[in-house]
This record gives sequence, C-alpha cells and structure tokens, in this order.
Amino acid sequence: MGAIITPAEADVEAFWVHAINAARLNPAEAVMGQSGFLSLRPPFFAYGETAQEADEFCAAVLAGTVKEIHSEIPSAANKSVDEQTDSSEAAMPRVGDLAILCDGKGVPRALIVTEQVETLGHGVIEHINVLYS
Repeated sequence: MGAIITPAEADVEAFWVHAINAARLNPAEAVMGQSGFLSLRPPFFAYGETAQEADEFCAAVLAGTVKEIHSEIPSAANKSVDEQTDSSEAAMPRVGDLAILCDGKGVPRALIVTEQVETLGHGVIEHINVLYS
C-alpha cells in the first residue's frame, strides 16, 4: 500500500456529528444550547508511515489490542522562541484531548480520548480509549 489518503472534510465533519450523539457528549445541549467544546471539531489523523500501517494501527485500536499512541516530543532546539512558547505547548497531548482516528484510506473510524499522558525521555505515550467507532 502507498501513501495515506487525506480524509475529505465532509466525511470528517459527518463522523464528528454522529460521534457527538453516539458518545453522548451532548446530553444537556437540548436544554442549554451548544457548548463551545462541541462546536470545535477535534483534530483528525492517521497513525503510520504508509496506508497499510495506518490501517493496521486503526484495526488494532478498534479491536482493543492497542491502547497507546507513541510520539516524539517536538525539539525546542530546532524552533524559534515564538514557536517554542506557542506550538510546543499546543503539541503536547493532554488528558481529555479528543481526536478522530482515520485509516489509511482517509476514512474516519474512531473518536478517541486521551486518558493518561506519560513523558519518557524524548517521547510521549498517550493512553487512549475509543469513545465511538
């Protein structure tokens, strides 16, 4: 398999709308109106270097055999002062972060939440849970 296909915005948006309802992220919305939290769609991504790797990772997350995402901490040595204060903080995962996991074909497959973050040397391990698939 070749390169990972970027999902269509319409597909990601439709997935997000279904996920909000299916994961019961909006129980008070009917009474209190839409919250800012739900009006901002979380980021989407595919994990892997190739479409095949992204498909395999996605399948493992959906099967429950993979519950961690490993990534590198952005290196401050390669960034300007402005980038260090802005993007390094934003790039670090936090407990409660939501994201849409896509497969290698660009299909949104799961809404995940970060439940725990571990920093190890130059890397980060996010412990995730699937909220909707």
